Amino acid sequence: MVRQPYEVIIDTLNNENDIKNLTDETEECFYLDYKQAEKDNYTQAKSIKGSDLDNIAKSISGFGNALGGILIFGVDKNKKLKPFAGYKTFEILVQESVSRSTNPHHEKVETKSISSEDNGKGYVIIIIHQSHNRPLQVITNSNTHRYFYRTGESHVDIPHDVLVGMMGKKIPVNLIYQFTHDNKSDSMAFLFSIILRNNKINHIPVNWN
Repeated sequence: MVRQPYEVIIDTLNNENDIKNLTDETEECFYLDYKQAEKDNYTQAKSIKGSDLDNIAKSISGFGNALGGILIFGVDKNKKLKPFAGYKTFEILVQESVSRSTNPHHEKVETKSISSEDNGKGYVIIIIHQSHNRPLQVITNSNTHRYFYRTGESHVDIPHDVLVGMMGKKIPVNLIYQFTHDNKSDSMAFLFSIILRNNKINHIPVNWN
């Protein structure tokens, strides 16, 4: 079985130095995203809220609807390491947040935590595989009812036609035909008109004598 790039990366991340090497060598891309935790300390937190929850839900939808990927909490937008306290608690809360992030829920989201040398702080890696339940719709407050897909270095809204295809529905097509007969030349002709949902018309003439 062919392994996705993010699955290869996961095997190389075992300590803080590995994360540092990754950020030095790899930009955000279609299988990798970095985020700095909104809170500096999650030790006493009971749930994940705000931008952290939004980023988790958006990534579950975006990576889950695409080919999968990883979201690393503890790295800022400039790829600087920003480990945070309470990362073990955050990891537990991530798993509790999965079922309330998308509809339907993602069936395979894993986590991995890595400690930092900075006084009990650490990082949390969220591993989001391609979902068999896709398309996944975000159901958190700020992005409710939106479907995302990972492309390039960001999550983008899925175009309607693509979404329809992911749901296994066919785009409606109307077929109109016209038959004509020319008595002088004793020739006949058919004209087929294919009308798609967006009202574009393709004419296919068929003539014979």
